[in-house]
Amino acid sequence: MFSLNDTMRYYLCFTPTCMRKGINGLCGVVKEQMGCDVKN
Repeated sequence: MFSLNDTMRYYLCFTPTCMRKGINGLCGVVKEQMGCDVKN
């Protein structure tokens, strides 16, 4: 079951993004295009 909570951060990208990039590629999108630091 998918649930949202306030202990995690969620990023929403408004430009088309290829979801086939995998988690590392999507973290790169967050860093490069959105200017946010992704922490594991």
